[in-house]
Amino acid sequence: MTEQSTVTGNADRPEPPKPSNPLRPDFAFFDIEAYGLHETSYPIEMGWSDDGLNVTSFLIRPADDWEERDWSWESEKVHGITREQVMDG
Repeated sequence: MTEQSTVTGNADRPEPPKPSNPLRPDFAFFDIEAYGLHETSYPIEMGWSDDGLNVTSFLIRPADDWEERDWSWESEKVHGITREQVMDG
């Protein structure tokens, strides 16, 4: 990818519970959502959670030269993130 993507926050989500020790979680989960499963798919969301179930996630807007024809409507049904949410971020 030659252009930088724009990252947006998760202001619409409720505040999660605090971990018992936020500086040293026992485990963490990391997740990346892509808008499709083909070779040229972009990531559209990154998220992670620690052992206190504190979740942070960000939408990633593709580069300006990205085209709507690249969007997978089938993948949208799976991850629930709309093209408009990604582009408005």
